Amino acid sequence: MLAFSDEIALQARKQTKNPGGALRSNVTRAVPDYITKKKGRTMRIVLSVVAVLLSISVSMACAASSDPTTEEQKTLYALGLAVSQSVDGFNLSESELEFVKAGLTDGVLKRPRKVEIQAFVPKIQQLQQARAATVADAEKKAGAVFLAKAAQEPGATKTQAGVIITTIKPGKGASPKATDTVKVHYQGH
Repeated sequence: MLAFSDEIALQARKQTKNPGGALRSNVTRAVPDYITKKKGRTMRIVLSVVAVLLSISVSMACAASSDPTTEEQKTLYALGLAVSQSVDGFNLSESELEFVKAGLTDGVLKRPRKVEIQAFVPKIQQLQQARAATVADAEKKAGAVFLAKAAQEPGATKTQAGVIITTIKPGKGASPKATDTVKVHYQGH
């Protein structure tokens, strides 16, 4: 059995003259078939990946630079903002938003639905309630931290109901009676 380099040298020596008198080599393929087929598949895969990456980058560049310029585009963008307000309470992550966009796209473009909407209405309500409860818990914790900090300020007093009062400037004179009319200037935070 010949080594690969010996095979190339042997085939290169087999030269014949063509009818025009010039030397022509019988070497049509110096690389074995299994290598060229493998290289061909690899090249097709590489080119496919490059094409996909190029199309993704072009579409991302178009999406990033697509600020609304005409009045109609601005109106459609405002429509998107209005729709976003109706799903704001769900606190969607980017990956969750992709599913919402897919559902919106399929619904608007009358494409086949991937789920039966009536079966998922109760689940949508449960999701909204669960997300709202999560937001409420976070707000409650933030409020407790704020109240604790406000109660520590100089001159702050806390009532039995939990209201924290800070007197900015004490009043002078007699205290009003229950039958008196008074003018009050206060700041609520």
